Amino acid sequence: MPTITAGSTPQTISLSEGQVLNISGVVGTAGVAYRLDPVLGGTNSLQSWTIGAGALAQIGPYAGLQRFLVTCSAGRVDVSASNAVLNLSSGGAAGSIPFSAAVPLGGGSVVMEKKVVSGALTFVPSGAISGGVCVAEMLADGVNAPSFAAFEEHSSSSGWLNTAGFTNLVQFFCIGTRNYFSVSQPLVQGAPDLTPPTVASAIVAAALPGVLSVGFSEALASGFVPTASAFTVDGHAVTAVALRAAFVDLTVAPAFVSGEAARTAAYVQPGSGGLRDAAGNLVASFSGRAIANNAGMLVTVPAAPTAVAAVAGNGQATVTYTPGADGGSTITGYVATSTPGGFTGSGTSGPIAVLGLTNGVAYTFTVHAVNNIGNSAESAPSAAVTPAVPAAGYARFASLVNTTESGSADPYAYTGNGTAFGTAMGGIATKSRVVGTDGSCAVVLGAATDATHEAMLGLDNSATPVGYTSLDYAVFAPSTGTYRVVVGGVSTAATVAVSCAVGDIMRLSITGANLDAQVSKDGGMTWTTIYSWSGISASAVKYHIQAAKSAVLTASQIVGAA
Repeated sequence: MPTITAGSTPQTISLSEGQVLNISGVVGTAGVAYRLDPVLGGTNSLQSWTIGAGALAQIGPYAGLQRFLVTCSAGRVDVSASNAVLNLSSGGAAGSIPFSAAVPLGGGSVVMEKKVVSGALTFVPSGAISGGVCVAEMLADGVNAPSFAAFEEHSSSSGWLNTAGFTNLVQFFCIGTRNYFSVSQPLVQGAPDLTPPTVASAIVAAALPGVLSVGFSEALASGFVPTASAFTVDGHAVTAVALRAAFVDLTVAPAFVSGEAARTAAYVQPGSGGLRDAAGNLVASFSGRAIANNAGMLVTVPAAPTAVAAVAGNGQATVTYTPGADGGSTITGYVATSTPGGFTGSGTSGPIAVLGLTNGVAYTFTVHAVNNIGNSAESAPSAAVTPAVPAAGYARFASLVNTTESGSADPYAYTGNGTAFGTAMGGIATKSRVVGTDGSCAVVLGAATDATHEAMLGLDNSATPVGYTSLDYAVFAPSTGTYRVVVGGVSTAATVAVSCAVGDIMRLSITGANLDAQVSKDGGMTWTTIYSWSGISASAVKYHIQAAKSAVLTASQIVGAA
């Protein structure tokens, strides 16, 4: 179930039959929940509830599936669903006394706390008086069937259902001097819930330094609120406890302040009244839960990035930017978006490649940052750039699987582990091609280089593919992330250090008697020479395109060639 923040898209929630909806807001929250009309559809509603600070009364249960629309115009709304807790007796509230195998039948009607059976149970009457009634709701474990030997089974009883996770409703009552029990099961029982809630967070909000909110993995049953003594907070006294859907709000004294020492929280499960979910699964004791102290801090969405610029490539663009302030919450990523087309690229840092663009169309780009609070505003747009096919300057390979160049077709051949050009590589795909008419050939990096993806462009006189130790000249995009060259079969640092990035083009270009290893980061418009050899002849030489990956290599895993 979602958390909805101010200004975010309203959320549509589906509520199954027999479930209830739990909705709560932090201080300053404003929102509305609508129960949608199943006949008229759309946003037509049958009921609505105004959401403010604190928890609403549980909504539901209903017969049949229900849909709700929840909005938030200020603050934050937390929504969860849980199974309805049945009121088992008209004479008392569910959970009005702790669970006990000594059944109190001293007059009137009482209801015990829900019990998850986990061991032997033998029920006996206690203080029985004619007219006394006690009701217990128990979840079977499939192993330990309780003993009712001290009671007579009433004719209305359907018997104990000892199926793990299923609910049995047991009513004990005294008539005259005879003590009876009767067992029944709800008509509708969903999949058994045997998973207890677990602690998920402990946060002091900037606006509420006197409250520690402990979050759990699911909504908690509202009828079970432990005393403050069940909780311990380092350096602070717990003075009050309140439940709010999947949160326990602990009022503490003194209030938290910015910059105080790291604190932890602990909980000891009490003998009765302990935290639990609607199925009766108890929250286990925990200690050492680190507290995120935001007291005195204003946590917001990030500031928009600035200085956005783009460089066009072939069907793509590379976008750079200057990050803005993180809003007090660590930035988890950036998203670049094109106009027109809405093409996007993302990353945890820049630059960001945006692919799928149409050559010849002018694009601008905006960037927004993302943190745990939400998205920043979009940046100001970049200047327009126009992707294009680079001017002719090297032979082009249209695909990795079956390519056509100078009128010939020649597929890449996977040569297996034996010819791997990197010691960590499990195999290579390689192609031997005649040199381009201008004396150059190039490879585009279609994936980030890492321990399992590398690419190499080599040059020699062999008519068939060879391993890298047989190459005298090559440019290499290795897992280290900085381009290298191969000189006489040995991996060698380039003269000019250039980092590898998706969309880069690396090429070998022959000019006269010189061979240059070059890299382009703008789609082939400009080139950086990272290493040069002399004394090279352009006649009768072959290029070798190689891409490597550990284990079995398939065409879809090969770094792209241009």
